[in-house]
Amino acid sequence: MKDPTQSVQLLAPVTDEQWRHAETLITELHEWDVQMSRTLGFGRDEILTAFYPNTFTEVRRDSVPPQGAFLLAMSAGSPTGCGAFHRTTAEVCELYEVYVRPTHRGSGIGSMLLQQLMSEAAAAGYKTMRLETATFMQHAHRLYKACGFKVLAPYRSLAPKFEAVTIWMEAPLARPTH
Repeated sequence: MKDPTQSVQLLAPVTDEQWRHAETLITELHEWDVQMSRTLGFGRDEILTAFYPNTFTEVRRDSVPPQGAFLLAMSAGSPTGCGAFHRTTAEVCELYEVYVRPTHRGSGIGSMLLQQLMSEAAAAGYKTMRLETATFMQHAHRLYKACGFKVLAPYRSLAPKFEAVTIWMEAPLARPTH
């Protein structure tokens, strides 16, 4: 059986078209999260304000080397997923905007993105990667745990109404040996 990830290319966006793909995927992620969060009783504006405070321009600015990275997963010329990290301190970065289109979930793209982002973060000198996720993102939790992430106490303030539905995680980053 053919490995579905063989036809997937991970790339850092450089062209306007690639960044448009990134923006489309981020918008899809936000809309999916809003839709899922409605089942928990939360409204669109409060989810976007609490969990996605950065504009696309800020994401684009903060997710480039040397202090960050943004990756697009492309398959047959179409964007299938994305993920990024940005600096929070000299030793800690935050993983964010991780998304794989529903039609490509379960194909290993999320794992490819996460492993590459963790590798790039370690190469950039970070010792720890952190993230926040929602309780309903159970497939993502399994991936994060498989990559060494453990649950931790919140690392930023959040309105009390979101505490029960937010999970905070971190993983140590291994320095490349070459």
